[in-house]
Amino acid sequence: MWSVASSPQWEAGQNAAGNWGGSSTAVFKGSEHPYEAAKFALWLNTSEEALTALNESANIYPATTAGLDLPVLKEGVDFYGGQAIYDVFAAAAAEVNPDFLWGPTMTQTYADVSDGFQKAVTGQGTLEDALKSAQSSTIDTLEAQSIPVSE
Repeated sequence: MWSVASSPQWEAGQNAAGNWGGSSTAVFKGSEHPYEAAKFALWLNTSEEALTALNESANIYPATTAGLDLPVLKEGVDFYGGQAIYDVFAAAAAEVNPDFLWGPTMTQTYADVSDGFQKAVTGQGTLEDALKSAQSSTIDTLEAQSIPVSE
């Protein structure tokens, strides 16, 4: 059975978390009904009705702090053996450093790590190889953009 747990910490007693991923709602310039589309986007991302429906149908965690009070987030999730996983998410959300910035080559770094992990899973390398290769590629990419790197 699967369960949700807090992320491991670099130092004992530390409480740090981070966000990865998310989604967005956009209204394109050429939309036939931009006002209505914008109103829908606002409703989709802020109304209790929409946020509850998104959570119930796809386990989507709300991006708004007001959404954290949704009754549906207090319920257990069947896939996780009835665990109230959103309590873990809420605790982690409170520990996210709002001043954190992704590096300028994060997209490339993520792709390099993903490629290396895929190779490791298929027996064409190790996780250590994947991380060392991604680090080397990241340093090369940063230096190619004249961004100083210290190791």
